[in-house]
Amino acid sequence: RSDGLVGGAGGAKWALSTNVDLSVAQHSPVVQLLPTATIRAGDNATGFYVSANDPGAHPTNLSAGTKLEWSLTPATPPGFSVGATDGLVTASVAEGSYGVGAVVRDVTTNATVSVALEVEVVPANGTMPAFDAAFPGTRLPYPDTNLVYAGFPEQFTLRFVVPGAQTNESVGAVVGGAVVRTAALPRGASVGPVMVGAYGPPPGNASIKGYHAVFSWTPHPEDIGWHAICVYLETNFTSPSPQTCFDFRVEADPPPTWLTPPRHDLIATMGSELRISLQALDTNSADSVTIEGVTLPDGAALSPADPQPRPEGLVTTRNLSWTPREGSGGLRGQLCFRATDDGSGGVPGRAAASPADLCFSFSVPKCRYAVGEMQGLVEVARVFNTNWLQLWALNKDITRPEGYGVPGAVHPGFELNVGQMVRVKEGDSLEKIVSRFGTTLRQTLGLNADITGTKPLVTGELVCLVPNSCRERS
Repeated sequence: RSDGLVGGAGGAKWALSTNVDLSVAQHSPVVQLLPTATIRAGDNATGFYVSANDPGAHPTNLSAGTKLEWSLTPATPPGFSVGATDGLVTASVAEGSYGVGAVVRDVTTNATVSVALEVEVVPANGTMPAFDAAFPGTRLPYPDTNLVYAGFPEQFTLRFVVPGAQTNESVGAVVGGAVVRTAALPRGASVGPVMVGAYGPPPGNASIKGYHAVFSWTPHPEDIGWHAICVYLETNFTSPSPQTCFDFRVEADPPPTWLTPPRHDLIATMGSELRISLQALDTNSADSVTIEGVTLPDGAALSPADPQPRPEGLVTTRNLSWTPREGSGGLRGQLCFRATDDGSGGVPGRAAASPADLCFSFSVPKCRYAVGEMQGLVEVARVFNTNWLQLWALNKDITRPEGYGVPGAVHPGFELNVGQMVRVKEGDSLEKIVSRFGTTLRQTLGLNADITGTKPLVTGELVCLVPNSCRERS
């Protein structure tokens, strides 16, 4: 701070104070870039990105706009420009070597970082390999982000093509005069030797010759965060390729999530098959998901797992099938399932993710039974220890009790009343109700899974029973 400055009228002093913010920014931009880059004269398509990031979301993928801002230093020669919101450097200059300086500013903290590199501008007609971003076996170059997971191997192909160029090397051979130059790689990452590739051209186009190398990396839990690699192909028979960078976001292995929503009102009728398709998603396509039943009733079964890769990740499907048997009427409960991923899988560096649980509440109606294949009233009556006349009396819609699969008769899936619902009155006991309707305690308990011989009845409760008007009442 300066508290005195000579220069006022008559030699008077001006008071002048200046405030300087010396607070420490929580973070500042980090730039990943090779010290040299090559572009073609007059060809903006061969520009390169100044790859940068800092903690938080990706700077070019924020809903509120970019988090970083790019500019060139005043010392950069005329003809160069940089995209203020994405860091793409292009030029309209003559061939030659140039020194270019770039400044990256965090618009939130105002922290800046500067980088300088040498840009080699080759003749407009020079032969220059180009990175093939459309190759299926590669990853998206900057400014896109590639999501990878700690503990899972990441391997992809760096392919560079030279349209129309010929080579004396055999396809698949290692090229002695070519190498992929990289900036400092993450710990454990590597780029293999450059090999010759022969790529089938589209119909009517010239053949495409190219070169490829394999990038391999298994990030560890301590690598969680942002990483970038920058590469270019250098050969002894062409100009180097333009610099290409890859942005990686390393995250912990996510737990699976259920695509199947929970339900709390499933109705499972005796004799009718209940089917539920269970689907769990793991956004980590390199993982595997196991779906298991946690609480399932007797007779419930799960189909074999069917994992299918999708754009959003790996979707695993298992189908539940359950047919409530006779005697299940009145049963209530939950069908619960657990989805777990491979987790650590015995691979160092992986961390087991938390499982995801899914439950369905179900109830089995009393006195209702779905007719199965080749079941008439006689066959159903045997199942419930009654007779076909009783069933006919309980199902007024049946006009042909002796028939099957014809109008007026039962057919597969037809829901029969196999008993009569009786509401418990005050002072009733199960023995009194059984005696009143001429049935047996054993048969009644077999029709009401929620009632036991020792559990008192509750006034207003519904009991399913088969009345027998022919039996002598006590």
